[in-house]
Amino acid sequence: MIYNLTISDLSLFKQFLSQSKSGDIINISTNVKLLINESLTVPKGVIIDGGGYKYGAGGAFIQTTAEYPESQYVALFKLLEGSILKGLRIQGSNKEIFTLSKTRTSVSNPIKFEEKNCSVINCEIFDGDKWGVYALHPQDALIDGCFIHHCKVQGYGYGVWMGGRGGI
Repeated sequence: MIYNLTISDLSLFKQFLSQSKSGDIINISTNVKLLINESLTVPKGVIIDGGGYKYGAGGAFIQTTAEYPESQYVALFKLLEGSILKGLRIQGSNKEIFTLSKTRTSVSNPIKFEEKNCSVINCEIFDGDKWGVYALHPQDALIDGCFIHHCKVQGYGYGVWMGGRGGI
């Protein structure tokens, strides 16, 4: 099934996510801007397409101001096996990447996956803390055509962090 989000309606987007099954596509119009203040899980095998082309240019814009304790490793989007994010502009909440705050105890991370066959294609990912994409056991993962920048806090961070076994 194909779902089309043509207006900036977070509740409709969340409804599409909850209804979607493997093989479904959620198209988000390029004029859509969503402010999401919680972690959302992209179901197994679901594609979210923001309409952007290489490096996320022109794609739908998704921003978060949510932050979580660093030890929880929570992200704006958690990808399940075989899910794909494509053509999106995704902004985390940390716009002060050079701040050396000794009291900062929470982080904002854009994308996380711990399962195989996940893809992040033609996205712009920025203003995340520590990493833009957190990939644990990234077996058969694809991260391609992305512009990942300003993803660090207190001088520490990675555009893409990979751990465990597997390869990109």
